[in-house]
Amino acid sequence: MIHAAHRSPRPVILNRRSWLVNGLTRSEQILGELAAHGRRVEPYFFRTSDGHEIDLALDFGNERWAIEVKLSASPTPSEMDTLDCNADLIGATRRYLVSHTPRSAGTVARASCSLTGAMERIAEP
Repeated sequence: MIHAAHRSPRPVILNRRSWLVNGLTRSEQILGELAAHGRRVEPYFFRTSDGHEIDLALDFGNERWAIEVKLSASPTPSEMDTLDCNADLIGATRRYLVSHTPRSAGTVARASCSLTGAMERIAEP
């Protein structure tokens, strides 16, 4: 099930207040960057009944992106694997694991990166 970002009919309880502030702030920055590039998008939060989730799922009509926000400065390969698995559930063509990492790695379509790295990739067609 995909819920509209910030308009979910069901309450979403987050255990970590810091994620709420950081995650929503980063999501808003990403959405702002897309708007600045003239990209029309419908943002969603994705969660299945068995616990699979994506912090920010973006539906452009002809493609979907999956963005996961982490507080860590050193995300693990298993976190990227989890994002890939969850992104497959919505058919996402781009997947970004956004964290406080000082060094981005990956491609335009799949990356573990900082917010700045995500913004650079968003600008790519």
